[in-house]
Amino acid sequence: MVDFKNIIHNEDINYIDITATDEEDNIVNFNGIDVHLTIQVDNIIEEFEPKMTLQELLNTKNNNLV
Repeated sequence: MVDFKNIIHNEDINYIDITATDEEDNIVNFNGIDVHLTIQVDNIIEEFEPKMTLQELLNTKNNNLV
């Protein structure tokens, strides 16, 4: 797959799982042959426009704890 790009709108990614499967969704068995894949991950950081001030955010968090 060349030039495949997928946009994930997520603020926190902890884990990525990549599995090679065939057309029938079976995991590919490489029969002991070493296979090397190169994966490029591009991170794009955009400016964040806060919807509330820090004080409003803290008040909301404190209200949810009660």
